[in-house]
Amino acid sequence: MVDPDLYFANPARFGDWRIWHAPPSLPEKPDSLDWEAVSVHLLEHEADLDADALNVGSLLIDEGQDFPPAFYRTLRFISAVGSARPVEHPLKCLVLADENQKLTEENSTLEEIARELRIAEGDRFLLLDNFRNTKEVAELARRFFADVGVLPHLPTRSGPKPTFALLGRSEIVNRIRTWLVNNPGKEAGVLVFSEEDRDSLVTLIREKCENLKGRHVTVQTYSWNSRRINPAKDLVFDTPDVVTVLNMQSCKGLEFDAVFILDLSHAQISRIGPDRFKMQMFVAVSRSREWVGLLDSGKGAASAPYVELLPDERYLERESQLERAAQSAGDATLLSEPKETLAVRKDEGWETRLKQFAKSGKLKLQDKRPKGGVLWVEDERGVEDLVRPLGFQYSAKQSAWWRK
Repeated sequence: MVDPDLYFANPARFGDWRIWHAPPSLPEKPDSLDWEAVSVHLLEHEADLDADALNVGSLLIDEGQDFPPAFYRTLRFISAVGSARPVEHPLKCLVLADENQKLTEENSTLEEIARELRIAEGDRFLLLDNFRNTKEVAELARRFFADVGVLPHLPTRSGPKPTFALLGRSEIVNRIRTWLVNNPGKEAGVLVFSEEDRDSLVTLIREKCENLKGRHVTVQTYSWNSRRINPAKDLVFDTPDVVTVLNMQSCKGLEFDAVFILDLSHAQISRIGPDRFKMQMFVAVSRSREWVGLLDSGKGAASAPYVELLPDERYLERESQLERAAQSAGDATLLSEPKETLAVRKDEGWETRLKQFAKSGKLKLQDKRPKGGVLWVEDERGVEDLVRPLGFQYSAKQSAWWRK
């Protein structure tokens, strides 16, 4: 659709267009352009490409690995025709690509991009510095490296260790809420593997998290399927107190203070294969600036295929699990072996360890020590395993744990 103001400013220009009413699409994917057919069409109608059409100038392509080789072949043809005419500003391309962040099947390797665009070796550059993640987040992302492409350097900035837990659906939403309470002014990304999960979680998170003790939290979402009711132009980023719920296909290029990756058992590894799952996880984990939580409420999650692909506790902390009875129809009953009681690390004070738990959304704190009181931790399931080793005592009257 052409903007009316643009059209009426020069109707004759649009009248000269030879409109291509039905761009070719792939038979198996009607929403995807058939770039091979586009190349053939341009070749057959080269005479119709006037100087204005070829005077493209510089084109920046982000996430270049997610375009098929025929796309770059088409660009090379447009650039070559423009240079031969000659045109004042023929097409020149700058492509940013990372092979390990491929989320679609129609993609290109770095070698294919370079070959199709005829990029000389001296015009190819590796960008290896990691300015987004903490060291702990980057280490976890590395564990999902699928031996494709090049890994960035490890950052030096440190933060809390990522966490893996099996929880009921309502507990997952409560965990997100707790993180928001303990991290005012921060952004959270909630990433899922299915459209159904995205749709249902948005409703639950809005009900539980939009109003927090005098703070308004914006809960937003987007997916290709819901783009008409959740247009991309309405999304806000780099804004305090925002939760963004997305599916895996929509998270690339974004970043959040914390990332919750939910219901990994819905990843359909048997269909997509372990390498595709690892690429999805690499992308999802690396969206986080500070902390990552892997939380699963799916039935049979404890024995799902993805569990074997998770790294050990050097990179991903497992929470202590107790037998969980379903609290509602939406909560699955999950079983896993309990983890040994956490001990205070010798190289960390108890307050440092406590802050890490709170930052990852595991605890709700109320510090009354500045006014002569004590530090309180609200009692919830699993809290005892975390705070008792840190020297906290339980108050039945307050239904909370305390320490001076």
